[in-house]
Amino acid sequence: MRKKLTVINIWKIFILLFFALSLAVTSLYAKEVRQWDIFELSLKGPVNGNPFLDVKFSTEFMYKNRTVEPEGFYDGDGIYRVRFMPDKKGIWTYKTKSNSEEL
Repeated sequence: MRKKLTVINIWKIFILLFFALSLAVTSLYAKEVRQWDIFELSLKGPVNGNPFLDVKFSTEFMYKNRTVEPEGFYDGDGIYRVRFMPDKKGIWTYKTKSNSEEL
C-alpha cells in the first residue's frame, strides 16, 4: 500500500531539511579556538583607493556581557584581517564593523 504525501508530511520533511541545513552551515563557520590561542578572521574587501587610510575595519567579539573590539588591518591583495585571543572559555560570537559594505 502506498502512502500519499500529505501537507503535514511535506512540512515535516521541510522542517527536518531546514534544521539539517542550519546545522551544516553553522559547523562550516564555527571554529574552535582554545583559551589564549589566536583566532584570525580573513575577509576579502575593497582594493580601490588607499585601503590603509580609507577603510576602517574592526570586529566586536562578545562573550556574555563583555565585548572586545580589536582593530582589523589591511594585509595586501584585497585581504583584511583581524586577530583575537579569547581570555575566557566559552562560546564567543563576533560581528564585523566597517565603513565598507564588503566587510
